Amino acid sequence: MLFPPIFRPLAVVPLVWALSLAPVAAQDQRAKDGWDMLRASLADAGLRVSAEGVTDTERGLVASGVTIRPARGAGSAVLTLPTLTVEPRAGEGFAFIPASGTRLALPGTGEVDFSFSGEVVFDRDADGLRLSPAFDTVEALFEGPFSAMEQDRMTLRVDLTALSGAVTMDLGDQVNMTGEIEVASLMYDQNWQSAMSDGTPDTTPASSRDISEIDDLTIRFNIEGMEVLSEGPITLSALFEHGFNLHAEYEAAASRSSSQQDFGGSLVRLDGVGGYSDSSLTLADGALRAQGTALDLEFTGGYGETEGDFSAERIVAGFEMPLVPTDTPQPFSISLISEGMQASEASWMLLGAQTFAEETADLALELVGEGRWLVDLSEAETSASPLEFSEIRLDRLALRLGQAQFEGSGRFEPDMEAASPDQALAQGQGAFTFTLQGGEQLLERLGREGILPADQAFLARMMIGALATSVGEDQLLSEVTILPGGQVRVNGNPLPF
Repeated sequence: MLFPPIFRPLAVVPLVWALSLAPVAAQDQRAKDGWDMLRASLADAGLRVSAEGVTDTERGLVASGVTIRPARGAGSAVLTLPTLTVEPRAGEGFAFIPASGTRLALPGTGEVDFSFSGEVVFDRDADGLRLSPAFDTVEALFEGPFSAMEQDRMTLRVDLTALSGAVTMDLGDQVNMTGEIEVASLMYDQNWQSAMSDGTPDTTPASSRDISEIDDLTIRFNIEGMEVLSEGPITLSALFEHGFNLHAEYEAAASRSSSQQDFGGSLVRLDGVGGYSDSSLTLADGALRAQGTALDLEFTGGYGETEGDFSAERIVAGFEMPLVPTDTPQPFSISLISEGMQASEASWMLLGAQTFAEETADLALELVGEGRWLVDLSEAETSASPLEFSEIRLDRLALRLGQAQFEGSGRFEPDMEAASPDQALAQGQGAFTFTLQGGEQLLERLGREGILPADQAFLARMMIGALATSVGEDQLLSEVTILPGGQVRVNGNPLPF
């Protein structure tokens, strides 16, 4: 599978716009120039633009009955605008002002209706082209089936307020794009009804509604080497060798969400509130890297008459992996940190442990693998073992609940002399160390509060004694060894015992 040249307009259209946006001293900048430029640019992108009429105004022109559709391919999506106003702007730019009532028809799916209050300005600066959206409001509404059954209907509404920003495109040897978009508030509302479901727990819910709101949203991005996407089918390896890279960032001041599903009259709901959050995504040097942070999270949920709450002060997650084959191992990593987790008394009551509502918990996980792809993912059809690992490490595992603390770390090394990656894992060996601090104190508390019956507590102590060694006051140690062939030993004793 190769990447097709679907982004050709991103490389070709800027050249058309650059030629059209000639200096004011060289040509009369009229609204008609902007209208012709738009049609020529979209034609180079494989789209045909038609209008029922064009009327001159004191400030520019108004094209009425505008239709934009693929030049080839019947049954494709069609965008219609009641009117599109084009007005010259200061410098060398044009403003395009779409009218409310714009509709995107998606064959076999449904229609998306748009309402606008604002404009998009295209201009040229010292580095290249510049696109500047400025909308007081943007509203999009989709109605249509969400499955093969016409009776299964979905409504999706997205509202944005105070959308602004700028996107620039360099027109040098490389086609590079940089942008920053800000939105004061974003609202997402999805509602669907299933005609076939009877609403029982073993089927899909009879209805569902999800609402999300985000405050002070900012998106920043930078893409370099975009012209390579217009050169025809290309592999991932060739994409990065050409110099393509992408970096995107997202941040928001606060968020709220609400989800509700109906199973035969029993409602499953989950409401959430979050503080500041951010995330980033990078595609560069043949690798993918992503990370995100969320602060002050609170969730409230319920099923029927059962209620529960959960909160966390901070959650941080990260992910990294190579995307192209290499001669040497590269890091595959995943990390998760969750601090200040706490469940309500009602939540703990489900386990009969409501006194733990006063306790907080922390979780940390860092898992790393050193490996390499044996084939280019964009070219591989099927491969039983496209990935080879030379090492898998548990750099950190830590879980704290109240005064009890569980930690672990270690590594596993596949047999690199094996005939295949699968055999390398089967013949590998590793060693891991786990510790538990405060485990006996936790068992005693569970027993005192009647959460853990005496017979179960006795069984738990027997298992702990078999798997761990006491190394101090209420401190346990387990040393786990994995031998070639899959045999596991705990503190020198084979498993199963």
